[in-house]
Amino acid sequence: MESSEKPKLVSDKEKIETAERFKKEGNEQYKAKNYKVAIGKYHRAIIQLKAVGQNRNIGNLMGLSADSTDIPTEVKDRTNTLKADCYNNLAACMLQQEEPSYEKIVEHCNNVLEASKGNVKALYRKGVACYHLKNYEEALEYLQQSKQNDTLTRKYLTLCKHGIAKQEQELRTAYKKMFTQPT
Repeated sequence: MESSEKPKLVSDKEKIETAERFKKEGNEQYKAKNYKVAIGKYHRAIIQLKAVGQNRNIGNLMGLSADSTDIPTEVKDRTNTLKADCYNNLAACMLQQEEPSYEKIVEHCNNVLEASKGNVKALYRKGVACYHLKNYEEALEYLQQSKQNDTLTRKYLTLCKHGIAKQEQELRTAYKKMFTQPT
């Protein structure tokens, strides 16, 4: 490319369309239980969505004509909805892995809940991840907020209550040892 040529910036519309395509491909891979491939697709979609609105900054730096106005509300809303969907789907995929990164799952669910506070699936997935991180009280809170009443949710609610009881018993035992005088 000659120095006089100016690179073409990818429009926000194109970025959103690409993200939608990656999300759709991720959904197909999830249904086929190809979780690792699905995770890659959702990550690619999120990368596209994070770039929405960046043309304004890059264009100004490079001397290109870029729309200097704010991102239209409908574009922001669509971007945020898509991003939340992709983070939620990422969390779902990661829960299916042999060795899930529960911390990352919580992080992805937090991203969803930031955009959609009462998202039932994100609340449930965050609750499950918190359970596996032994944050039983927090897990119980999120699972209850999810208002799901299926067998698996009830199982996790019961497991959380048992985990809380066990932690309380261990704490009582530890305190008892601290304050018991040796004879």
